[in-house]
Amino acid sequence: MSKSIQLKTQMVLLATFVFSMILFGCTTTQQPFLKTSSAILSDSEAIAIQQPIIGLTPSEDWSTIRKTQRKFYQVHHVNTNDALLDSFQVKLAKVKLLYHQVVNDINTNRHLNDITSSKHNLEEAINILSSLLSHPEFEPDSVFSQLSLYVLQTYDRHIVRLQDLDTDNPAFLIYERLFGISETKEVNENLFLGFVLPETEVPLILTPDVKKFITFYSTRFHDVFQRYLDRAEIYFPMMTPIFNNDNIPQELLYLSIVESGVNPKARSRASAIGIWQFIKSTGRIYGLYNNHWFDERQHVEKSTRSATKHLTDLYNRYGDWYLALAAYNAGSGKVNRAIRKAKSRSFWKIRRYLKRETREYVPRFIAATIIAMHPERFGFRPLNWQPVLSTTKIPTNGCIPLSYIAEKTSTDLQTLKFLNPELLQEVIPPAYPDYELIVPEKNADEIASLLQAIPDDQKLHFKIHKVRNRFDYISTIADKYGIDVNTLKKINGIRNNVIPKGKVMMIPTSPELASLKSYSKAQLSDDSRLRRRWQRRKYAQKKVAPGTLVQAYREVQSRFLSEIN
Repeated sequence: MSKSIQLKTQMVLLATFVFSMILFGCTTTQQPFLKTSSAILSDSEAIAIQQPIIGLTPSEDWSTIRKTQRKFYQVHHVNTNDALLDSFQVKLAKVKLLYHQVVNDINTNRHLNDITSSKHNLEEAINILSSLLSHPEFEPDSVFSQLSLYVLQTYDRHIVRLQDLDTDNPAFLIYERLFGISETKEVNENLFLGFVLPETEVPLILTPDVKKFITFYSTRFHDVFQRYLDRAEIYFPMMTPIFNNDNIPQELLYLSIVESGVNPKARSRASAIGIWQFIKSTGRIYGLYNNHWFDERQHVEKSTRSATKHLTDLYNRYGDWYLALAAYNAGSGKVNRAIRKAKSRSFWKIRRYLKRETREYVPRFIAATIIAMHPERFGFRPLNWQPVLSTTKIPTNGCIPLSYIAEKTSTDLQTLKFLNPELLQEVIPPAYPDYELIVPEKNADEIASLLQAIPDDQKLHFKIHKVRNRFDYISTIADKYGIDVNTLKKINGIRNNVIPKGKVMMIPTSPELASLKSYSKAQLSDDSRLRRRWQRRKYAQKKVAPGTLVQAYREVQSRFLSEIN
């Protein structure tokens, strides 16, 4: 390793230590915002006068931290791709501008009675930072980390506490990537005195890294990790039968804690979704489809079956669970390259050739598994698995809002949403033949009778338009089907005017015309790929409220339906 790389590594580790002390070694006491300089991070002097927005614990010395910050602040970002560097700098400049606007708002109105503007600016800044972190060629340096720290501090101070965020929040993802690591955390050896590891099919060992993560999870990360365990009480009983049926080690259940915090709606900075964090391409390989209306990666049963198959395939390829887990995180290509470079098939020998996230992935899994198997020893409540609600699946035929089903039956809407988290718009997906809705068994007959009795004119009927060219204009599609552009945007939750190839558009039609065409899940699945990851956030589809959807549909229901081809 060259001296420059060693220096950069040391500086990043030092930065991590400082920022971790600030963020999760914090008190909940709200302190005044003391930033007075209009120049945001213009030079090292800005750091010297900046006081912590989040209070430090009494044992920590802020003046010492400031001196340390001045040292690593001199390390500059190095990127061989000048074009990418320019793009990154432009985006960082925008983040600084957004943060500067928030600072002015706070200095003008310290109590922030109207936080709408500041909240919007901070969230936009967080989305940009998160998109940069998702770029495969971007490595955060001290300047980026410093800016992220200020943005997160301000978000914690004035909008919502970081510790209250969940795994699907970009601010939490930034914290996890930049400040939620354990290299510089001291190990509490008292936690491991007399501790005997359980015998498991996937080996559990107490390496120094594993001990650091256990210490981190049980101290600074305690409240967040407890939320993960609380969700595990609900979802583990639902997933265990699948693990048993697929003959896969039970301890791999705990991988979902590391992946998503056992959250079916979790979304990573790389657009991996669901409890098992499938990206779109891998999900497609294992039979998980999605579009604007449904995402089977959020379906607990379907995604768990796909995860067990994926893990089994990886184990069969490598013959080692640690390598299989590393490939689950980074992909087989990166693991294969690391194996060739290290000339070894031991994870502990090849990890030096893997990126930090993957190097830490197996120790994180081992730490989370040990804690979940012995929660009381590490200061958590014992796991009390909740009884699984007796459910059944009812085939449906038509696009019907869940709110309508709840209103016309004795079924609770929240229960329907909980049982069917893959329904993104809270309606039965349009054009999806015989979609199986999961309902409480006690309400099954009532709901089945309702669905059979609903007249066609009360359902929402669609056919699909899938963009086949490199792109298409929404005005062209609207003209083709005789529909107002704004109405088409509302129905499909689209903001921009250019529709990429592979995008699935739902076109309102009549019951008669809808019955003439049947679509497979592959045809319904959105295959669109945007060129830049940041565009996925910039042009993210908005969730359409069921009432808005129905209203937009009714606007065109009586117009031209008999003429639509």
